[in-house]
Amino acid sequence: MVNEMKDSTVKFFSLPLESKRTVEIQDNGFEGFGHHYRRASGKLDWAESVILLTQPIQERNPEMWPTNPSSFRFCFPCQLILHTYILHK
Repeated sequence: MVNEMKDSTVKFFSLPLESKRTVEIQDNGFEGFGHHYRRASGKLDWAESVILLTQPIQERNPEMWPTNPSSFRFCFPCQLILHTYILHK
């Protein structure tokens, strides 16, 4: 399951920018795909990220969860359920 999650993440970030922008951070929010910049050691560092609320479940916004690759929406909640089960066991 962890490998599926990693593979889905790699596949998502390998997509063209236009595909990733389907879940772009909205003006009034912080969830979704975006870019982060910082200046360190005189150089500009740039990174892509996806920020998603996962807990509590009722606060998840499914519209911000990528549908491409299709496994992304499936494997992340499954992984969270597994972690929750292990923590409460």
